[in-house]
Amino acid sequence: MIQLHHANRQRDYKLSDIGPLVREAADHALYASPFIRELLAEGIGIDLDWTLVGPRTMRGINREQREVDRETDILSFPAREMKEGHPLSPLEPWEFLSGEEEGDRLFLGDLILAPAVIEKQAEEYGHSFEEEIRFLVIHGVLHLLGYDHETEEDEEVMNALQKNLMAAYRDLPRGFVALAGRPNVGKSTLLNELSDRTLAITSAKPQTTRHAIRSVLTTEDYQIAFLDTPGLHQPKNALGKAMMKAATSAIGQADVLVVMIDASWNAFVGQLEERIIRQAKEEKKPVILVINKSDAAPKEKILPLIKVYDDAFKLDAYVP
Repeated sequence: MIQLHHANRQRDYKLSDIGPLVREAADHALYASPFIRELLAEGIGIDLDWTLVGPRTMRGINREQREVDRETDILSFPAREMKEGHPLSPLEPWEFLSGEEEGDRLFLGDLILAPAVIEKQAEEYGHSFEEEIRFLVIHGVLHLLGYDHETEEDEEVMNALQKNLMAAYRDLPRGFVALAGRPNVGKSTLLNELSDRTLAITSAKPQTTRHAIRSVLTTEDYQIAFLDTPGLHQPKNALGKAMMKAATSAIGQADVLVVMIDASWNAFVGQLEERIIRQAKEEKKPVILVINKSDAAPKEKILPLIKVYDDAFKLDAYVP
C-alpha cells in the first residue's frame, strides 16, 4: 500500500484542490516502478511525504539545502541512495518502518512544492496548472527513485520516463477508420502491417475476413482504431448479404473511409467502390484512396486510376 503524508505551509492554495492531483501523479509514477511493485508484492508498504510552501519559504529551503538563492517549483529529498529505480545497496532491516497493523514500510523521501511558482510557470509554458502539477510530481518522484539529469545520458533516460508517464494524461486526437475494398485486394495485409502483428486473416482465398476486426494504432501524437471489413462483392446468398451489411455498417461507424484498389486494374470506378464512396460522401466523411501493389504494376496505369476517381468524386487523398 502506498501512503502519502501531507503538510500545508502556505495559505493561497487549497490542499483539497492540489491533494488529489499529487496523489494521482505520485501513485502513477510509483506503480510504474518495478522496484516499488516488487516491494508491494512482498507486502512492504511505501511512504512518501509532501509539503506545500510559499515562494519565500521555497527560496529559503533552496538556498539552505542546495546553495541556490532563488525560488523553484519543486524539491526532492530522497531518503536513500538509488540509481534509476533501484537501490545502490541491499535494503537493511533498520530502513523499514514497522507497525503492528500495517507491517513493514519503506520511506522514500520528501517532496516540497511551491504552488504559486508552479502556477506562474504553467502560464509561461502555456500549460494548465493541473498538467504542471502532475508533471512536477512525476519529476520529483523519479528523483526519489534515483533518476537524475546531471549528464546527457541520465537526462535522456529521465526525460523518456517522464514523457511515457505523462502520455497517460494526454488527450490524443483519435478516430475510427474503415478499410474497404474487394476481396484479396490487400486490406488485411495493410491492417497487419500497420498494427505490426497479425490481427486479420490473410489468404489468397476471397472473403476470409467475415467480421469488422478492430485494431488500434497508437503513436505519441494520435490514436486510430481500424475497422477491417469483409471484401466488397455482389452477394449471392444470405452469408454474402450479411457480410456486405457488415461492410456498410463499418463505414457508418467510421470517421474516415479508406478504399483500397489494385494498381493493375483498368481506369474506371467499379459499382461496388462507387456505392461505398457515395455512402461516405452522403455522411460527409473524408475518403482516402489507397492504390495497392503499385510496385508490381506498370507506372503508366496508376495516374489514370487516380484521375478517374478524382474526376468522379474529388477524394480527400490518394496514396499509391
